[in-house]
Amino acid sequence: MDKLMCFVNYTEMARVTGVPFNYLLARGQQIKVISQLYRNAADAGYIIPAMKSEGTDEQYEGATVIEPTKGFYDVPIATLDFASLYPSIMMAHNLCYTTLLDKTTIERLKLVEGEDYVHTPNNENLLGARKRAKQDLKVEKDPFKRAVLDGRQLALKMIEFTKGEVEAEYSTKNGYDHDAKVIYGDTDSVMVKFGCPDLPTAMRLVSAKFVKPIKLEFEKVYFPYLLISKKRYAGLYWTKPDKYDKMDTKGIETVRRDNCRLVSTVIETCLFKMLIDRDVKGAEE
Repeated sequence: MDKLMCFVNYTEMARVTGVPFNYLLARGQQIKVISQLYRNAADAGYIIPAMKSEGTDEQYEGATVIEPTKGFYDVPIATLDFASLYPSIMMAHNLCYTTLLDKTTIERLKLVEGEDYVHTPNNENLLGARKRAKQDLKVEKDPFKRAVLDGRQLALKMIEFTKGEVEAEYSTKNGYDHDAKVIYGDTDSVMVKFGCPDLPTAMRLVSAKFVKPIKLEFEKVYFPYLLISKKRYAGLYWTKPDKYDKMDTKGIETVRRDNCRLVSTVIETCLFKMLIDRDVKGAEE
């Protein structure tokens, strides 16, 4: 404890975030954030209402777009990732300080707005810009420009487009043994059930990369896979067919520090039985 300076670090963290020492060991990140909000609000003469916490899974929600087809999958589920989604969006729309024009350059080169360059809203209130984008959206006819104007819609369109492409490409019509099904999509990746029962086939299928406009890359295969709800799943994580890398869990109670030990132990035992021993009945019992 002396070598790792545990007391020093925890004391400093408690002092900076304004939470009792034991909260750092027994609770998560959110309490530290809220505590700082209270402290800063008090300094500025504000008070924060004490709301009753409803404790849902919807906190800190990202841009999940494809509703999960919940269940236990005893077949390989492949995860396809958009390669560097944000950089590729920046490249697609030429968003960079080196492409920034000033008035003198526009006048010198006699550039025409809309044809030679795009005017982005800057130095303005974000809400105002958002309202304007919504106005532009009403009159814009070109479907791609519409998607660009509505950023969230763009991400949504990308994933829906990908779902359609995956399911159309990997189908019995195209000579594959099964119809693929996208069972979940989350921000910049989709999870695909190809239908094949074995790992090598699933890995072979995903290594055929997608063509432009979207660069999808094979990241991993889950086998077996338990999809509980949005942002909550568990599975054995494979990147090569001979041995799984690890048991991967997301949003499941094993990692939550504010749970009693019994909950973590029971859930971990069940996951081990289901995923590693393949004993679903045993896990139920």
